[in-house]
Amino acid sequence: MMNAITIESSVGTSTGYQRFIRTPLFAALLLGIILATPSAASYLFLTSSQAVGTAVMAAVASLFLAPVVRFRIRVFAMVILVAAIFGHFFVARYMIPASTGRFASSLVLLLGVILAAHFVAQWLVELPDTVLQRALHWLRIGMVLVAILSILHLEPRRFDLSVPEKAIFPFTEHSHFALVFTPLLLDGCVRARGWRRSVWLVVGLLIALLLQNLTVLIGFALVALITAPLWQIVILMIVIAGAALSMDLTYYLSRLDLSADTTNLSALVYIQGYEFMIDSFDLTSGWGMGFQQLSVIPMKSLASNVIYAITRGDSLNVYDGGFGVSKIVSEFGVFGIGMTLYFAVLASRLALRLRKAALGKAAPNLSMIAPYSFIVGFAVEMFVRGVGYFSGTVFMLVVAYLFLEFRRDRTRLSAPVAQDREQFA
Repeated sequence: MMNAITIESSVGTSTGYQRFIRTPLFAALLLGIILATPSAASYLFLTSSQAVGTAVMAAVASLFLAPVVRFRIRVFAMVILVAAIFGHFFVARYMIPASTGRFASSLVLLLGVILAAHFVAQWLVELPDTVLQRALHWLRIGMVLVAILSILHLEPRRFDLSVPEKAIFPFTEHSHFALVFTPLLLDGCVRARGWRRSVWLVVGLLIALLLQNLTVLIGFALVALITAPLWQIVILMIVIAGAALSMDLTYYLSRLDLSADTTNLSALVYIQGYEFMIDSFDLTSGWGMGFQQLSVIPMKSLASNVIYAITRGDSLNVYDGGFGVSKIVSEFGVFGIGMTLYFAVLASRLALRLRKAALGKAAPNLSMIAPYSFIVGFAVEMFVRGVGYFSGTVFMLVVAYLFLEFRRDRTRLSAPVAQDREQFA
């Protein structure tokens, strides 16, 4: 094919290692490294971005898989992507004083991440679904243990001997935990049947309530709406309503207050994200500020001023926008709106497929449940709480998309062979 290059690589790798990378243990370890390393590096080293951890994670994944995975890169798509980002940036820099250095370094990291995602996607395509299913099950259990340790306040200290206010190691805050837990819980609930699904839904609800985090609760609600039958949704709503009567709802209500008078930092960050989008449109006539240029120059935001006053000099989420749509639209303008709409349509279609599979209304393609879950689960990061372009969940979003592309290519290639066999017969 013109848009892909396949490279066979076997750098003296033993057959034993080739077998090992197809085991649940290796799959759980590698996926755990992918999902945890970006946040863990930020937690331990007090970095404001997950980019360093993402670079380490991408390098480790490539190192593990390069010797044994058939590398197949979509060259045409990569060239189009780089050309589009380059072209958009150099138009934007005539409108605003953009940072070429920040753009260049981020683009290099983005290319490295995408190349590593090719390795991981190709490995997953060749991996038996039973192996992946067991690995993801272990990761779900691991995430439950992470939540329990946080609830019990058993968290490791950073290298400066401090502990974040809402630590949940390896994540710096509960919202980051939600971004990883949501797709894993969705995968498990789609696969599970009967009482097993009910158990996972109850576990997800308990974690959301005990952590007292709105993002975790929204992630759980997304999973429940996709996988639970109507009668279970009604029961869950009754349980939540009953729990609400005995709980102090000030935390949740303050975060849902998006009025101009709010002083809640989470709500202010969300408002700030929308104000960034408006200001970027004004500054660039809807073109966008360019890749990784959000807040390189000061942005007009009343919410930012309130945040600055409340925190006594700190700025929160000025580079990631607070949620994915804010960053994408601020940096890519009308093109960002188009990307957001494309994602919303894709995620909605896949969510409907997952619901049909969960309710038994369609025979599930088991190998597709995991990539579908990571794409649909990313909706929380897009619309509720994002961490920028460089994170474990963004990496898995790219992996999931490439996985679907590779499977589509395999289907197209196998179809003529099947037809030839039928004709020969």
